[in-house]
Amino acid sequence: MRVTVDEAREYFAHPSQHAFGLTEKDLPEDYVYYATDGVCLAFHGVLWPGVWACHVGVKPEAWGHTVMPSKALLRAFWADTDPKAVVFAINQGNRPAVSLAERVGGTMAGAFGGLVLMEWRP
Repeated sequence: MRVTVDEAREYFAHPSQHAFGLTEKDLPEDYVYYATDGVCLAFHGVLWPGVWACHVGVKPEAWGHTVMPSKALLRAFWADTDPKAVVFAINQGNRPAVSLAERVGGTMAGAFGGLVLMEWRP
């Protein structure tokens, strides 16, 4: 399930995945990528020790079928890394992303500046 940055690029290639003007070419080399069934999760550490942020890339053919692959990827990452928490910072207007975070078991941690902050733990 773990993939390289080059393998992850195809999951972020669709224009709908280009948040803030970033494209698949801008994916950082130092993120940790997991992918399966049309879904790719990109993880990176944040300033709080043991906490990892998660970004989601989805191929169009997987739209509407992202919950189970996302859950599997989150569990795999957790098993490999043993973090304290995984967090999502999502634009409030991005209802599909907020809904996905909720459906995989994310809980509301807060909101500010137009962002919804959600936390995930197994």
